[in-house]
Amino acid sequence: MLLDNYKQSLKLIKLYFIPAGLISSYLIVINNQKKMKKLLIIILLCLSFFSFAQKEMNEKWLEIPENMKEHASAIVREYKVEYLLKSVNDLEQQVWMVMTILDNDGKRFANQVWYYDVFSKITSGEIQIFDKTGERLEKKSLRDMEDYGTSGMANFYDDSRLKVYTPLIKETPYTIIITYSKKYSGFFQLPAWYPQSNSKIAVEKASLSLINSGNVAFKIKAENLDTALYVYSEGNQTQTWEIQNIKAFKPESFAKDAQLSSITFPLKNFQVQGFAGKTDSWAEFGKWISDLNADRDKVNDETVQKIKNMVKDISDPKEKAKIIYAWMQENTRYISIQYGIGGWQPYNAIETDQLKYGDCKALTNYTKALFSAVGINSYYSLVQAGEGEKNLDPVFPSNQFNHVILCVPFETDTTWVECTADNIAFGYLGDFTDDRYALVIDGNQSKLVKTTAYPKENNLQIRTANMIVNSDGSIKAHIQTKYTGIQYNNRRAQINEDEKDRKEYLYKTISISGFTINSLSYEYKKEILPVIIENLELTASKYASVTGNRLFIPLNLMNQHNYIPDKDTIRKKNIFLSMAYSDVDSLVFQIPKDYEIDRLPKETILESIYGKYSMSISTEGNKIIYIRKIEQNSGEFPAETWADFRKYKLEIVKADKATAILKKVII
Repeated sequence: MLLDNYKQSLKLIKLYFIPAGLISSYLIVINNQKKMKKLLIIILLCLSFFSFAQKEMNEKWLEIPENMKEHASAIVREYKVEYLLKSVNDLEQQVWMVMTILDNDGKRFANQVWYYDVFSKITSGEIQIFDKTGERLEKKSLRDMEDYGTSGMANFYDDSRLKVYTPLIKETPYTIIITYSKKYSGFFQLPAWYPQSNSKIAVEKASLSLINSGNVAFKIKAENLDTALYVYSEGNQTQTWEIQNIKAFKPESFAKDAQLSSITFPLKNFQVQGFAGKTDSWAEFGKWISDLNADRDKVNDETVQKIKNMVKDISDPKEKAKIIYAWMQENTRYISIQYGIGGWQPYNAIETDQLKYGDCKALTNYTKALFSAVGINSYYSLVQAGEGEKNLDPVFPSNQFNHVILCVPFETDTTWVECTADNIAFGYLGDFTDDRYALVIDGNQSKLVKTTAYPKENNLQIRTANMIVNSDGSIKAHIQTKYTGIQYNNRRAQINEDEKDRKEYLYKTISISGFTINSLSYEYKKEILPVIIENLELTASKYASVTGNRLFIPLNLMNQHNYIPDKDTIRKKNIFLSMAYSDVDSLVFQIPKDYEIDRLPKETILESIYGKYSMSISTEGNKIIYIRKIEQNSGEFPAETWADFRKYKLEIVKADKATAILKKVII
């Protein structure tokens, strides 16, 4: 049977023009059945690589299925990916995709950006575009694509390059056929497979075939794969996933987890440029990072002495750390460095000390070395950074990180330190890395630890304002707003900007019609809970509206909520509120002398598991006093409470439209 299969394979080899020299080399091992069995797998794989990509237009792709159009700007007609995993350092990837672009919004999905670096190489590629009648409009090979290095980006140095192609086809629909091959030589995991890469793309057919000819051990994590739509099969060293008829969809808002289907494949044992590691546990993965960093956290004697002299009269370790951290901020700058193993291994602290710059890895490692010089123990820590990026899977050890921070355990508390920012205080993280798991690197004792969580009492926006309202509807306003904790980020960028840029930002941000900024200033308190105080004077020519003998004054000056969540019939994901916060607005409106109050809104009080809201209005002489408070809780809430959540948000939107109605005094 094996020999019969081999003869059939020879016929297929001739059919697909495999060189005769290759065939003769295979014949040498014909009598070794074990080798022969493995050989057949490789031959058949090669055949599939040559045969599965149809490069010409198929008439069936000219017909656009009506049942796939809803919410879609593009439809993937067929999408095939094949991996040949030969060893922990040898992977070949073959991709073939046919996609129909339906409208102008879908044109962005036709843009091709193929990444490669020192660990990967694109070996072939071709792109063809056909119009709605099947006539070919363009055909591009790999050498026709633009080639860019990413090191030209500001504060960025790495070995990554991009092959880029941007179609300039005006009329839709059109169909694009994409094929490319890529080889990888150093990796933690296989490229993740996303059968549907965007919610606005529908997918008719998609498949992934993984041929593990090297018997490499890996893990599999599938997310959001609808069991009714896909089929999984496996054979000798081969695993296949096939999926079809994935509809485009409107993403659920306030969702923590990913909503697109995907499969990731971390290797259980990997090797990158001679550094071997494992993903059996977080301790094992952390040990690999620890090995990468070994003996790289030492600085020269001159710097050690400088640091010691700097804090020689300080006894409190935390105060020492604050002084050293501030010195590090003043004497270094951030530059992203992603070159070879340097994408994971930090610069030696001595190099960072000399160069005065580094990426998150280098600056964290350098700060760790400076602390160590005065006896302060700290730990290099990996984290998934980004606002709201809090969905690391703690039970699936693997590379789920994109940033490095420092963990400093003091006797009374644990302080987390962001080493790449020059304008924040020691110990402040913000929403970039707060309240999520970090992998604290400590050799075989490496473990996941939660970073600092900021409660709503810390994340404040406190606004007071006095407005003079004129008979023509214009106002003059004096406004002071205090931002603390994570809400400091609302104005953080303003700290180092000039007046022109500061005003330009506010003109884009503040939703008051036709206003002019007369004066603007900021006060910044660089503390572990940072504070920014904004003082603003403005005028607006048409803030209130005049209708007949009445004047209508909107009472929510600058903090009006107007977003209403969609009315989902079936909510799948839990409701996720990333940040807890508290806002308080205390606004005083001085009304014109020739007007009197005709009608004021009623008090509003809302309470829910998501937070609290209150709005009250009172009068004092010719003044209207508007006080609005909102508290948002953070966390996950059951999907089945979506209707209640939507109702709560809707009632806030209604309450924020509070308007005072004045009546002209007739003498």
